[in-house]
Amino acid sequence: MYHCQCSQACGGGIRTRLVACQTHDGQTVDAENCDATAIPVQQQCNQHPCIIKGVWEQGTWSPCSVTCKRGVQRREVRCVTKPGGSSHGKPNCNPQSKPRTSRQCRPGPCPRWRVFKWGQCAASCGEGTRRRRVVCRRRGHGRVDDLLCNAVKRPVMVQRCGAQPCPLYTWHTGDWQECNQSCGTGTRKRSVTCEDERQQAVTGDHCNGHATPQAEESCTLRPCQNIWITGDWSQCSVSCERGYQYRLVFCAEGYGGAVAFPYGQQPASSCPTPPPPDTQPCHLMHCSETPQWYLGAWSPCSVTCGHGHRRRSIQCRTLQGDISEKCVASERPTNRQSCSQMPCDVPTSCSDVQNLHGVNVDGDFLLLIGASMIKVCLCQTSSACGRELVIFLTERRTSCKLMRIEMLMLLLLLLLQIHCTDMESQSPTEYLTLTGGEDENYSEVFGFR
Repeated sequence: MYHCQCSQACGGGIRTRLVACQTHDGQTVDAENCDATAIPVQQQCNQHPCIIKGVWEQGTWSPCSVTCKRGVQRREVRCVTKPGGSSHGKPNCNPQSKPRTSRQCRPGPCPRWRVFKWGQCAASCGEGTRRRRVVCRRRGHGRVDDLLCNAVKRPVMVQRCGAQPCPLYTWHTGDWQECNQSCGTGTRKRSVTCEDERQQAVTGDHCNGHATPQAEESCTLRPCQNIWITGDWSQCSVSCERGYQYRLVFCAEGYGGAVAFPYGQQPASSCPTPPPPDTQPCHLMHCSETPQWYLGAWSPCSVTCGHGHRRRSIQCRTLQGDISEKCVASERPTNRQSCSQMPCDVPTSCSDVQNLHGVNVDGDFLLLIGASMIKVCLCQTSSACGRELVIFLTERRTSCKLMRIEMLMLLLLLLLQIHCTDMESQSPTEYLTLTGGEDENYSEVFGFR
């Protein structure tokens, strides 16, 4: 039989008993004479659960089940063991003291549509429409997303309106002209006339009482782009073997469309890099064994404005490129030549004449004209041109006898005689002076100044 008490009063314990190996007549012998597994020494006891006094543990409240009006919040409430209490058995809590697991909540009023006053009728006469603002608002939060309001109950925003009968005279507007700029920001215009019911133009005072339509407005096109302008390649610097060709390369403001019309010379740093090459090698027929003069590229002009000079290297070399002293000295090309840059302190527009010289009288002035394309006529040995080469702005009729060539000429920093008008205003107008007269000459300018 078991002699020891159970090790636990509840929740599962163990009790033990003394076991001895005896013969049939009651004599105790060594334990090795008996089967040790036949009779257990220990036994489980008091398997019923312990009754432990617990406490109610409350979780946090969940968000409200609705965003406005009345909703429900919920939380988890469970019975747990007191801190420091027994860890054996299931805690027992008083059901009557259990906290509530749900409660009502009211986040606030629901968003509502708010309407503003109706605007003026779009038509000054006859039937038109008027509009008003309709926004979704929530008290205490101001305007909120329209999706939070009931789209079905949204008030109308546009309604018809009836104005007084239209008068006999009305304003009539023509189509907008093209923008006066090819890129960037400019202006465009349209005709605005007062017409009667027969669509006959009358003086504007007949349409008094009605707002005059806008005759001019700003227009914005694609941004202007600075582009590289290149001239034609020069002749090869040598008459045989390897030499160099040169051309004019400068940065100008141009229209960024399919065709570039240059205007307004710009700093080289404002154009894309790298710039187009202004020199390239050229290869002609083999030179004779006689040494030849080899010419280097011209250096930049020694001044940035006015008149200066530039230099180049000249060497006498053999066909193999070795330095030689057998070149004909009298045939040695010059290594220095004069060069002209932008004239210093020369006005470039009629506005500059006003600002630099304080002139406010209309007249002809010499202006420095930037890069532009002009169609010109070259003629020689004719009754109109005399015996010298003369450049005309393109003529409709020409009296050139022996040679007449029409070409597009790139004008770069030229001093031209310009007639300035409206010099008393802030925006004087510029006109190109044609020496041949209106009947003989006309000009076609591609690009803008």
